[in-house]
Amino acid sequence: MKDKKIMIKSLFLVLMIIPLLSYSQSISRPTNSLSPNEESWMPINNFTMQNAIHTENSVTVAPQLTNVLNRVSFYIKNAVCNSEEVVLLKLINSNNYTVKISWQITPTSPIMFFIAPARRVSEGACSPKGNIETSELIIKKLTGSDVERKKKKEYILSSITVTQVK
Repeated sequence: MKDKKIMIKSLFLVLMIIPLLSYSQSISRPTNSLSPNEESWMPINNFTMQNAIHTENSVTVAPQLTNVLNRVSFYIKNAVCNSEEVVLLKLINSNNYTVKISWQITPTSPIMFFIAPARRVSEGACSPKGNIETSELIIKKLTGSDVERKKKKEYILSSITVTQVK
């Protein structure tokens, strides 16, 4: 009788876990969304690649990914907010301290900034729903010719700074 109860509880537990595993985020499934048409977050991958670090004990530490700047990961996703094409930002602060992330669209535009709490994920959203979503991480889609957009994108990426908030 006791074995039968254990078997039923185990079966119930397995049946509860299987759906979670099939819809969870993994390397082969970068988003955990059930909607196949939704665009997923893409890494920026435009920061300077750092060299591998060699330590005294012959341990090689892999370089940071190129979408990471001072332990903050940057991701983007295209979206439409209020019938306007925009780019949403997703920031993952891996630091043990709060950071201020600032950027500028053009040399004459105002400097934009966002305060990212320690060890937190912050996502841009048209209409925020949770504690990780914010409307502050929305950038209007770049306009102009391909050359102009490329120059603006390069300027934005070169202007990004990540500093510790004290």
